[in-house]
Amino acid sequence: MSEEDTLVTATWSRRRRWLVGAAVGLLAAVVTGSLVGFVGLAWIARDLPTLRSLNDYQPPQATRVYGHEGSLVARYARERRTVVPYDRIPEVMVQAVIAAEDSDFFRHEGVDYAAILRCAVLNVMSGRKRCGGSTITQQTVKTFFLTPEKTLLRKLKEVILAKRLEGALRKEDILFLYLNQIYFGHGAYGVQEAAKVYFGIDVGELDVAQAALLAGLPKSPSRIDPYRAPERATERRRYVLGRMRDLGFITAEEYGQHEGAPIVLDRGEIDRQVDSSNHYAAHVRRQLEERLGEDAAADGGLKVHTGQDPEMQRWAEEAIDRGLRALDKRQGWRGPLIGLDRPQLESLRQALRSRRERVRIKGDDGAPVVWDLGRLARADRKADPASWAELAQFRLARADRVVAGIVTEVNDAARHATVDLGDLQIRLPHRKALRWARPFRP
Repeated sequence: MSEEDTLVTATWSRRRRWLVGAAVGLLAAVVTGSLVGFVGLAWIARDLPTLRSLNDYQPPQATRVYGHEGSLVARYARERRTVVPYDRIPEVMVQAVIAAEDSDFFRHEGVDYAAILRCAVLNVMSGRKRCGGSTITQQTVKTFFLTPEKTLLRKLKEVILAKRLEGALRKEDILFLYLNQIYFGHGAYGVQEAAKVYFGIDVGELDVAQAALLAGLPKSPSRIDPYRAPERATERRRYVLGRMRDLGFITAEEYGQHEGAPIVLDRGEIDRQVDSSNHYAAHVRRQLEERLGEDAAADGGLKVHTGQDPEMQRWAEEAIDRGLRALDKRQGWRGPLIGLDRPQLESLRQALRSRRERVRIKGDDGAPVVWDLGRLARADRKADPASWAELAQFRLARADRVVAGIVTEVNDAARHATVDLGDLQIRLPHRKALRWARPFRP
């Protein structure tokens, strides 16, 4: 063998040894990494809870108090929730939630790794958190078992629990838990209470547009609140409807029919919520807490029957209210809740009218709707007046309803004031009925 052949052989021998060494090192690293990962996951999972059956699901539910004739007179709850079985939830609501939150829900095994990777890349490229890639299963276990902190450890726990939950329950059971547990805003937990709060109907009566609106709320109930931010609620509903169209749940014609339609809300459902703070209701609650404990009184889902006559109770409370208002009027007018210059006034009125165009109150077919600006007293004076419009509440006009409006003119010569209430422009003459509106002097 020549000297050149010997040199080539030695070189290949060294390369072969280096490749074998590198392969052995890589294999050792993979094995070591796998063992470390396995031990780490086992350590993380050692104390995680389990939900083995639907019998383990016992969420807080409101205690309801009934009068002598069976009507609801009070409700105590930390979380306003009414659990409904899965077969009572309409298919359109299930489809809307899947379209909004997890289009592959019925195909994955609890964790969508592709979605997690996709969101990770998107977040890195945008420099901020734009999505999380969590499935409905992951959101369910996070709601039940984990804190809202955004850490890698919590995410690993979420993945482990999601896999466990998928192994223990059917997909329909997981949706049952999710749809009865999540928060929709205005104190409503679960789809049944959400349907009541926003539309005044049972969950089984939801149509496509209503289901799409509700499905979009859990992302940010306060920011997308249709009562306070109808523009954002409409945009979020449009997104959910678009996803439903893309997934084949609705047709293009149905999408076109609903995507720009006004949001029709039942403000009356919130107005009709029972008053649990009057002295009778408070006395009943004290008795329940003394006998059963505070937790059972607030979250036990109890049905309590009393001897209260709701009509007489209402008369008594109305008499007290009239008396307090009469006393307040005898002391004079306390002055406006908030003072605005002309540009601020016009900015606020324009924003209020824009909101009014996007919101429909159930029962307002031809009936005037007034805005109530009482909450503007809490407005941030440094903010844009247009943003104050989100504090407004819209109600059907009623002769016995007290609301706060915008005084647009005070005519001393003609002795009248003009008040803008939205659909109504009221001229208040300074006659005998308004002589109480003198400077406040207790």
